[in-house]
This record gives sequence, structure tokens and C-alpha cells, in this order.
Amino acid sequence: MKGKGNARARMQAERAARAKKERLYRRLIVSGAVLGGAALLTGVVITVTGSGGGRTDAAMAAAMKGPLVVPQHASGTDGTVITYGDPAVGRTLDVYEDPRCPFCGIVERGLGATMQQLADEGTYKIQYHIATFLDDNFGGNGSKSALGALGAALNQGTKQFAALHAELYKNQPDEREDAFADQDELLSLAAKVPGLDLAAMKKAVNDGTYLPWTAKVDKAAGKDLPEAWKKAGLTGPSGTPAVFLDGRRLSVIDNAQAAISAEDFKGLVAKGK
Repeated sequence: MKGKGNARARMQAERAARAKKERLYRRLIVSGAVLGGAALLTGVVITVTGSGGGRTDAAMAAAMKGPLVVPQHASGTDGTVITYGDPAVGRTLDVYEDPRCPFCGIVERGLGATMQQLADEGTYKIQYHIATFLDDNFGGNGSKSALGALGAALNQGTKQFAALHAELYKNQPDEREDAFADQDELLSLAAKVPGLDLAAMKKAVNDGTYLPWTAKVDKAAGKDLPEAWKKAGLTGPSGTPAVFLDGRRLSVIDNAQAAISAEDFKGLVAKGK
């Protein structure tokens, strides 16, 4: 009986340790994946599942040192911002995200279509600021590879970018997996997007045409987000997802860690008029 009791106690202790580790890990994500070094939390061990079909770290590093090619339709300083909607519209919705960030996926799947609908109607323009820091925090190259593919779609048009953006988040892997690092995975998702020139996509993704650009986009996002946070009068760690309307932060995730409703989002937008 004593042996069974000890075994039961060990099992309970192991379960408690795993639960604690998971809570710590989730804390890293829930507040928004924090920029820079968040994965170094003591006691959190993150295992990244490789894609098998992606570039090695050395190959990625070499590709990112290639010639800088800025996609057509990019905007902002050095083409580091992706603007969706009429650039002449006065109001601006700034969206900060990382392709591997799970809560960015929750926001996109829950509110992406509504955000873009309002942009299509001229309520505001959307400025996407895309970071790739989760590659550094968790290991792998999925965020950079996904952003490079989005750059290839953007080169064809902002509508193509928006469609692939939605498709990637619709099929977003667990952030501890690195599925987006696989070029074949990205191209299979691109094939689901109507209107994309798949031959051009394949060449750009396999050649890594826009990977040097991703480094500049990531650097700009990492610099701009803390500044946006301060301008909104906020303190504490800044991270993704983060949504600002004319500098005012919109809380787009509720206490249940789900995206707010489309109606609630429209209400937040209307308050700023």
C-alpha cells in the first residue's frame, strides 16, 4: 500500500509540475507574446517540432543576407508596413502580429474579416506590422518564412496579401511547431487562395526572394510597437497581438481568451469617431 501511495504521490507531483510549466508557458503568450527573450522564463522548456521541409538555420541566415527586394504595394518607411484599404483615409487601424502567435490567430480568425470589411467601407485603413520574434524565442523559422510568403502575395496585390494572410491563420499550427518553415506547406496553403499567381509564388518562396525584407519588417515592428504602447499611455510589456485605432489601443481579446464579437469591435471603432 505504501508503494502505491508513493507512486500516486509521484504521479500527482509530476502532473502538478507539468501544469505549472504549462501555466508559465501560457503566461508568456496570453499577455501577447512579449518582444525579446520571453522564452527564457526559468523552468519553461519549449520543444519545437521541425517541419522537415524547411531551410536549416544556416540556410535561412544565408537567404536573409541576399539582395533586398521590397514587394510592390508595401508602404511605410523602407516598405516595412503593409497597408490594406485606401491609404488616403484619415483613420488608421494599426495591427501588430506574429504569424506563429496563437492569439494573433484568434484575433484574425474572429475579427479579420470584420476589420477588412470596415477598411473596404472606408472607415479606416489597416496598417499591418508583422514581427518574427517567436522564431527567436521558440526556435525555427516559421514566422520569417510565413512573412516571406506574405511578401510574395503582397507583391501581387493587397487583396492577395489579405487572402493569404487569412488562409495562413486559418491553418496556423501550434506555436511550438514550426510547420510554416516548410515551403511546401506554405505553397499548399497558397494554392487554396483564388487569384494568386502560383508560379510566381513558388519561385519567390523557394528562392527566398522576400526573406531579406522580412528582417527589416521585423525590426520596424519591434521598434514601433513599444512606441505605440507608450503613445497610448500604457505601461508594461508590449507584445502581439496589439491593435490600435488612431493611437488608442483596442482590447480585442476577452477574459475567456477569445476574440470579442464583430458587434463589440464595431462599437469600439465607433467610440473613436
